[in-house]
Amino acid sequence: GDLWEVAPACRDIARTLSARLAAAGGAALIIDYGHLASGFGDTVQAVKAHEMVAVTHEPGEVDLTAHVDFEDLGRALGDGGAVTWPGMTQGAFLLAMGIEARAEILKGNAPTAATRDIESALARLTHCDQMGNLFKVCAAAGPGMRPPYPFGETQP
Repeated sequence: GDLWEVAPACRDIARTLSARLAAAGGAALIIDYGHLASGFGDTVQAVKAHEMVAVTHEPGEVDLTAHVDFEDLGRALGDGGAVTWPGMTQGAFLLAMGIEARAEILKGNAPTAATRDIESALARLTHCDQMGNLFKVCAAAGPGMRPPYPFGETQP
């Protein structure tokens, strides 16, 4: 009864992208919701009007989606010739990139209502019980490129 999701089209796209990075250089930053480690489970879901519905509900009228397996994505990117680094949560990525400092700058000249909106958006993007943990980030680059921050050891 265990489920193991496989996404062959995702792997093919990742290998194609990776081959381009390996041949021409450049880098890719991939952000989506998913999990950092491969594992058993069913992540296929359907959404209509911002509400979860059964995947069989109104075929063709609902959005179908599945979580990205970032570990498998990284393997496929590596198979195509790109260099990859372990993924991280969106919250960790945005915090490392200075989102808190940017939010403070935005709040500095904002009216009170906008300040609350900025604080709410910051929490939504970074907190572990919101998008900060649900979304993950990975990076890939052509061979010879140094690790992009914050995947590497030093800030730019």
